[in-house]
Amino acid sequence: MKVVILAAGKTNYILKNEKIPKCLLKLNSETVIERQIRILNDFGVVNNDIFVVVGYKQELIKNTLQKDIRVIANEFFDTYDNTYSLYLGLKNIEEDVVVIDGDIVFDDKDLKKLLACEKDILSIKKTDNRYGETGVVIDDSGKVTQIGKHIENLEYCYTGIMKLLPDTVNELINKIEQGYYNTWYSIPLNEILRKCQINAMMFDKLVMDINNANDYDIIKKYLHVDNELILVTGASGLLGNKLYHILKRNHNCIGIQNTSSLEDLDNLDLSDLELLESYLKIKKPTTIIHTAALADPDTCKENRELAERINIELVNNLCKLSKDMKIKFIFISTDYVFDGKLNKEYDLDAQRNPLNYYGATKVEAEDLVLKHKDSLIIRIPIIFGYNHENDKRTFVKKTIEKLRANQEIRLDNKQVRYPTLIDEIAFEIEKNLKTKGILHISSPSPTTKYKWAKQIAKIYKLDESLIHENIDSCLKDRPSKIRLKTKNECQLSELEDTLQIMHNQQSCAFKLLYKGRANEVIYGKNVGSYRFNLGEMLKSAVPENVIDEIDSIMPVPSSGLYYAMGLAKGLKKPYVESLIKPDKKVRTFQIADIVSRERHIREKIYPIQELIRGKNIMLVDEAIFTGITLKVVCDMVKACGAGKIYIAIPTSLSKNKCHSYVQPNRDLLSQEYDETNIHRYFKIDGVFFQNSDTFIESMKDIDCVCYNCFV
Repeated sequence: MKVVILAAGKTNYILKNEKIPKCLLKLNSETVIERQIRILNDFGVVNNDIFVVVGYKQELIKNTLQKDIRVIANEFFDTYDNTYSLYLGLKNIEEDVVVIDGDIVFDDKDLKKLLACEKDILSIKKTDNRYGETGVVIDDSGKVTQIGKHIENLEYCYTGIMKLLPDTVNELINKIEQGYYNTWYSIPLNEILRKCQINAMMFDKLVMDINNANDYDIIKKYLHVDNELILVTGASGLLGNKLYHILKRNHNCIGIQNTSSLEDLDNLDLSDLELLESYLKIKKPTTIIHTAALADPDTCKENRELAERINIELVNNLCKLSKDMKIKFIFISTDYVFDGKLNKEYDLDAQRNPLNYYGATKVEAEDLVLKHKDSLIIRIPIIFGYNHENDKRTFVKKTIEKLRANQEIRLDNKQVRYPTLIDEIAFEIEKNLKTKGILHISSPSPTTKYKWAKQIAKIYKLDESLIHENIDSCLKDRPSKIRLKTKNECQLSELEDTLQIMHNQQSCAFKLLYKGRANEVIYGKNVGSYRFNLGEMLKSAVPENVIDEIDSIMPVPSSGLYYAMGLAKGLKKPYVESLIKPDKKVRTFQIADIVSRERHIREKIYPIQELIRGKNIMLVDEAIFTGITLKVVCDMVKACGAGKIYIAIPTSLSKNKCHSYVQPNRDLLSQEYDETNIHRYFKIDGVFFQNSDTFIESMKDIDCVCYNCFV
């Protein structure tokens, strides 16, 4: 018996900012593929009988394999789907063979059962509606009657492991040679099911491929490798909300809030110690980041009882439970623990001497946290930033509102502050999740409220003459100047740059292109009408010979609907909704982690095979950044038996990473492909983009809209 491990495919998984094949992800002291081979060895499969098909970053994989394992190079891994890798692995095998996808983690007892079976076997499991699942239909006798990525809402799915006898291997090879190289191997496998009797075998233990960070977390927990879970308190607040979303890009993260908000977060009263303890025992976080606080000095002064309850008692509850349950505790403190009388930077161990009750509550809270050995205190100055339109009314927001209303403003020009953008604080917190003790995070830009307001007016193109210095202002219980001493590697942006970032976030083109509802008016434009017109303009980008071939225009729901309607009108082709998306709260644009998006895509889009089979399709979506969504959709449409597949995009190809933190710092598809060859990534017949000048012209009358990612 031989074993073929398929490990050639290109991955979107990023570990430590470097893309690596998923088979090389670590599980304790061994990688995924090393674990697969060890289990095979334990059951008597020798290395000489194991074939590993490699392609993407093949040298990395080869370096981890023992020399007596046979390696097959797939030089076309970037052109063909995994059927060609399977073909290379099977074509010289004339005996029983077990095929294992290289990113599969399985239980050894299940594999032993499959190895011992003397029939053609397709291993299956109960479906859990994850991205990448391949549906399986079985009859009453346990025979597989259908397999494919287009099969939805079924009880079973394929695990990525099968055993084939020689006659079935020959049938599969013959079918592949009929022109199935550029597909998923489930398609030719599905074609031979009428002729070959392949039996289903249920895997009872965990068996899972790694498609995203969440999958990796689940597997590590199952194998007791790692159970990281970060809990953010105050996750509906200004800093907490930003921190929650940024951490979700690379970590398993949950958030809690005290009252209902726009966020899909757990509601929990942190003052209820018994309820809090029960919650922590159920969720089992490994780190708590406490951002919830009463941060306004005047409110703290006026309502000391409330300030004490929120800023001290809640910290005491969390510290006590964190120590008892061995949870890392990170506490967000303030520069107001100092009095501002020091004529130099405040070091971590500088004497604390708060001038107001807000600072005093934070000092007392810090003392509680310091008793917890596995803790981190993070001191920050005044903060600002943008999550959504319902954010807390910070100084920046109030200033903009008043200036837009042509109201005069009188502001203090004595107290020096260091306003810091919440995005950059969140990134620094993420970098220091393993740090203990005390940490300072601060902008390098000193300013006063008067000077700050002038900068705000400049960035937002508002009337600076409305801003006046309040010469009668008195600092009262406010420190005159506090400059926190930060680590050398904590290099945050200047205030002017961060204000521009906030402005770009507020005026992001994607509100109009993607996030807004069709009936909304954004930047003075009706969203649905704008998208329809932009889709109609796209007709000039599609060649005449392609127009002649197209049977229907198919939108990617729901972002492509109005663009596709416009294009269908322009090309005079049928508009057909062959992809269905149930109504969901979560938008994949809002999911920052590139690999986590894949799971949501697969959960929410379902193809109608009868409207796709044999048709030449033009798919329409709003933009291409990483290509994740469209790659998944193309795979679905292929599995439904489409003829030719084209993609039309009403925006130009995104060639720049987002420097305003709206999207994560991730690789763009345009870094590897241009407009002429990007179809190779999707493995389809062509991709057409809106002319850049046409796209920019569509936004010419929108003031200060940010579309830097496109140009």
